[in-house]
Amino acid sequence: MTAYFDQKAREITKLSLWACASPCREDVYTWVQSLRTDISICCEYDRDGPWAFPADLRDRAYMMFLRASANSWPDYVPGYGVDYEHDVDGMRLLSKLVEDLHDLFHEAAQMGWLGGDDPRSSVHRMDAEMEARCEVLISENPSLNICPDQGEEAADAE
Repeated sequence: MTAYFDQKAREITKLSLWACASPCREDVYTWVQSLRTDISICCEYDRDGPWAFPADLRDRAYMMFLRASANSWPDYVPGYGVDYEHDVDGMRLLSKLVEDLHDLFHEAAQMGWLGGDDPRSSVHRMDAEMEARCEVLISENPSLNICPDQGEEAADAE
């Protein structure tokens, strides 16, 4: 398993064990939303470019969320769908969601998707692109004083 999906599996196991003793609906919903955000950014980023997640796999990922959802779609109204708070099978469903998504990302990588099997690869790529662009901007605009402390030290040295 990748570090991402391994971490998600550990988190849901911890939530499952904790939920059995003291259910906390908000923690589960927060976990689901975090996973959903990572997957949706990955699936929607650069839809037509070289980093586009395969469209047929995107729809399968979304169907996985629909099956495991604790909310109604598309309005996200709590109280419909799986009851994670009182349903051990609901928590198992989330564990299966992680496993199924992990398999799906391996399939995407085997199809040649550039992101490998980490759904955050799109975000990492965007961060790297921003970093590279900032380096260009700094080199083109030497008057930018992005490190004011260093500027003072340079002035003191003169």
